[in-house]
Amino acid sequence: MNNNNQAALDAQRNALQDELREFLDTWINQNENADWDVNPLLRRIAELLEESTNEFMQNNPDPMDDRHPLKSQPSHPLGHLLKMITRVESFLVISYLIARDNIERNVLAARLIINLLPGIDTNVVLADADSLITQLFRWAEHSESRELRTYSMALLGAAMGAEQAHQYRQNNTVLIPIALQRLRALHAEMLENNQMKSDEYMAGINQRNNSKANPTNFAHMRESEKHEKEFAFPLRPLSSSRKRSVSSRRIDGVHSPPPKRLPSSPTSHNGDKQDLEVSSEFTSCSSATNNVISPSSIETLKEATGYGISYYEESPGVGCNSNSSWRQTMQPIIVGTHKLFPLSIEMEQRLILHYLGPTSEYQDNLSIVLEHHALDVVLSYLAVDGYQHTCRDIRLLFDAIRYISSLLIHRKFAWEFISAQGIQKLLKINRQSLALTAVATCLYYLAYSSDIMEKVCHLPDSLLNEMVDYSLYALDHSHESGRASIAMFLAYALQFRAILDRFDQRDGLRRLYNYVSTLTILQRNDIDEDDLINDEHYIQSIATIKNAIFAFRT
Repeated sequence: MNNNNQAALDAQRNALQDELREFLDTWINQNENADWDVNPLLRRIAELLEESTNEFMQNNPDPMDDRHPLKSQPSHPLGHLLKMITRVESFLVISYLIARDNIERNVLAARLIINLLPGIDTNVVLADADSLITQLFRWAEHSESRELRTYSMALLGAAMGAEQAHQYRQNNTVLIPIALQRLRALHAEMLENNQMKSDEYMAGINQRNNSKANPTNFAHMRESEKHEKEFAFPLRPLSSSRKRSVSSRRIDGVHSPPPKRLPSSPTSHNGDKQDLEVSSEFTSCSSATNNVISPSSIETLKEATGYGISYYEESPGVGCNSNSSWRQTMQPIIVGTHKLFPLSIEMEQRLILHYLGPTSEYQDNLSIVLEHHALDVVLSYLAVDGYQHTCRDIRLLFDAIRYISSLLIHRKFAWEFISAQGIQKLLKINRQSLALTAVATCLYYLAYSSDIMEKVCHLPDSLLNEMVDYSLYALDHSHESGRASIAMFLAYALQFRAILDRFDQRDGLRRLYNYVSTLTILQRNDIDEDDLINDEHYIQSIATIKNAIFAFRT
């Protein structure tokens, strides 16, 4: 990072910290005042954290990296904001979240705590508050506020460790079916809304294509031509170079075709995460098409990314050179967005999945999951309509696949998943998307059981070829957690001849070696290693080497 970028980040961080410090000082000074309304302050802090989280997500961090943002990206403002506010997060739990007869304040406090989850220890803040967890279950089941019902589920998922899952087993027995039912209804509503938007968009395009231009009146042109003849000067023919110049301006200004290429797939061979770059074709537009995203460009994006048009028709006036262009077009597709209010259908489903994922890992809840057809629910998120997934929000798709991975821990569910052609659906997930990391985790959990892997090896040869290709691509290009999952997948899967032969045919050994050979701790540098490697980085590198050695031994 150059000095200018670092200075800009420092200035942004200082400005946000000053704003948050002012908010906290206001709370400290006014908290004892019975007439003071704290709701605007809670709302503004939540908005500040959500804005910072969106900025954080633009850097494409590892979605399964549970470390504090201050450790994963020390220069980003989000980690510093979380560190400041979590020093006083207890007041949210004690005073505001469990406040009675004030639904608006409960909603704001729950929203704020969800934004704080990356920076707090839920085992300390949530898990030890038995009365709070009981209240969250009541809200999740019966609250009249849609936001409070959904936020409560997300907080329960964050608080649900092994001890709490056993202690509140009866509550989960009631809430899991409710969550699955809501998820099914919301997914159907989302598909209906997407179809309506698509129909409206295509109707608008057809209307523009079918409209006829008004006839042109050439009378003024004839008068102008007559006038020019009366006062004409001898004209010299254009030189060939000037002809080319005029021709190029005409092409660039009016008839320039839309871009036909997407940026190359992000790759990373020597870092902890893939770098996200957008080619110049998406950051510049011709003068005639400024502030407009052409339909053919939209079609190209749809075909290459596997997602639909709903992101594009909502903001046709976004300028190609504006900062909002990335936010409103590419960010929802590649890295997703984070906004808890107003609560969209997509975010509501994500928060419900945040509850279902942790609770479904426990054997006690497996029978409930199977009884209420969770397999059908999760497979609906993997459905493909033509060339695009019916689930167009990449973060929602990621959370749905992560929920699948938590269910694949159970052998019975894994059997049913394979029989329902779940692997085929997983391998259709766009390799260049964020969801690749979650797919890698699913492959690892499938390979962990030898019985399940035996069944996988009896799948068609074409599917096994695709699975090995997909896993090696993830080993080369995924985030660090995804690459680690693939290394573990190979460690178990290479024990089977069907996988080993395909691994060898694709030069898999070299690619596995490359997985570890570029680690900083294995490189010779003239710079002092203490300046390059911190404790977190060192621990991650050691884990990476262990995963690779496990696979090499196989």
